[in-house]
Amino acid sequence: MTLSEPVTPTAVDFEACLAQPALRMETRQGLMEYSERGDGPPLVSVHGSPGDCVEGLLMAEYFRVNGFRVIAPSRPGYGGTPLATGRTSGEQADAIVALLDALHVDRAAVFGMSGGGPASYALAGRHPERVRCLLEVDSLCLPVPPNRLERVSFSSRPLVALQLWLVDHFPGWMLKMSGSPGSPGPQEAADRVALLRAIIESVGDWPRMRNGYANDEAEFAALGDLPFGAIGCPTMIIHGEADHSVPTTHAEHAHAAIAGAELRWLPGGPHVRFLVDPVAQGEALSWLRAKAAR
Repeated sequence: MTLSEPVTPTAVDFEACLAQPALRMETRQGLMEYSERGDGPPLVSVHGSPGDCVEGLLMAEYFRVNGFRVIAPSRPGYGGTPLATGRTSGEQADAIVALLDALHVDRAAVFGMSGGGPASYALAGRHPERVRCLLEVDSLCLPVPPNRLERVSFSSRPLVALQLWLVDHFPGWMLKMSGSPGSPGPQEAADRVALLRAIIESVGDWPRMRNGYANDEAEFAALGDLPFGAIGCPTMIIHGEADHSVPTTHAEHAHAAIAGAELRWLPGGPHVRFLVDPVAQGEALSWLRAKAAR
């Protein structure tokens, strides 16, 4: 990988993520939908809840523009991946490895975020020989009850439309609510807003999300022990200190359970503040560049 000064993705890049065609691959675990962008060391981006391969592309676009090949699967039940491909975190981890096999990818860095935490942690623990390093951001790893308010905010078309309206008409307020740090210039602020809008768009197609989200609710409520003790790759955990969606106890638990794991707090950071924090992203990029080349 050619090391260079980090660049930040623009609104054009995020629009390209939204337009990237989803592909489907039959694997030994079943049908998997995925998208990919970029060239360089492979990075598997495991989306949250709700989400699909488009969200996976969006959340890893910073790494794509800085030299990584992003492979973003739709977890079972989301998008074009049937729920039968894998309901549990372990089965979803196995399905991702089956996709990597079909793509002839031997080893990859793994990036999990939010509700993608159980599957990505399981991937590193169940298939340690396939994971070069593991980056977890605001990731869930302990049982959580269903969040009915969150479900309504994604499943209600009027509420999704309201979120898009707020982004379009009150971008500064939406950036503040996302925890966007510093005082970005007009172009940088516009690019961060474009990402927020793209993420809302990507999860606003509820028919593509319904089955996966219902499965996540059931699985996360009954989540058992994840295979933390088997994770031997370099691991970085990043978590917002003011994350009310996935409490900080999740990061503390994973950090204590994974030998050698590093933990970085985002002061005052709400959920997924990382995505609008170029400093935190730059530090994660430096870490990934060093570990993915191992």
